[in-house]
Amino acid sequence: MGGGSYNFSDWTQTKSARSTQSTAQLFAAQSHAAKNEFIPANMKGGIRESRDSVDSPEATPILVMMDVTGSMTFIPAYMAKVGIGDVMASILKHQPVKNPHVLMGTFADAKGDRYPIQVAQFEADNRIAEQAVQFHLGGGGAGDSESYDYPWFFAAKQTATDAWDKRRKKGYLFTFGDEPFPHRVNTRAELQYHFGAVADRDYTSEEMLEMAKERYTVFHVVIEEGARGSTAETARTWKEAMGPNVLFLDDHTKLAELITSTISFAEGRDMDRILQEAGDGRKSVERAFRMLQEYA
Repeated sequence: MGGGSYNFSDWTQTKSARSTQSTAQLFAAQSHAAKNEFIPANMKGGIRESRDSVDSPEATPILVMMDVTGSMTFIPAYMAKVGIGDVMASILKHQPVKNPHVLMGTFADAKGDRYPIQVAQFEADNRIAEQAVQFHLGGGGAGDSESYDYPWFFAAKQTATDAWDKRRKKGYLFTFGDEPFPHRVNTRAELQYHFGAVADRDYTSEEMLEMAKERYTVFHVVIEEGARGSTAETARTWKEAMGPNVLFLDDHTKLAELITSTISFAEGRDMDRILQEAGDGRKSVERAFRMLQEYA
């Protein structure tokens, strides 16, 4: 997937139409169950692809994966109303990378939730906005953390990109949430149930992260507005696991600016330019980058 081009006018209309909708109204179509094709074990061909095309001759895969458990349901609602369209618009405007192909996904807790991972398609046009409201929300987790490692496993095992296959260029993978790092052992049986035959053995969370890092630059954004987002334990466990690739965000409405700014930083753009391009998100972006040094 990843064909077509983004239409800013269409997104403006979509954003306006969704502005007054509640979370329940936004996600009403999937209120009872997840879409079958969004479950990795049921995906046609077992893989999601980001391929070059006439419209995207040098596609850059970007995965945006959201925690949708109880304390974080405001994140998918924000992304559906504002965030995901603004992510596309911001990347296209400031161009830290060429031809963004964005895949939205969600995760919950495999230890206690029905749908611990759902994934849409890589998209380069306004279909990304359509898919933003097609996820099933819910789940309360098992208490210790959430399945942040499931997006890493999916990226490593069930994506294929021309960026890597043709150019040996890594994509970007962002997860958002408020829980500590998941130090878990995921059994083969559990993984096969959710991902299918690609799960060939047990995997630890740490192994899943390292596999994803082979083809993606992986970041985690701690949402400090969440129930455990501002705790010392959450900060400590993520810094120990990911070092400088964890960001602490104090205002979730600045996610689009933070994603674009982080990609710009990873691509070597000057910090003064990054902060200027962050616009209204400058304060939160500057704080997130400063806290990287404080937690280092």
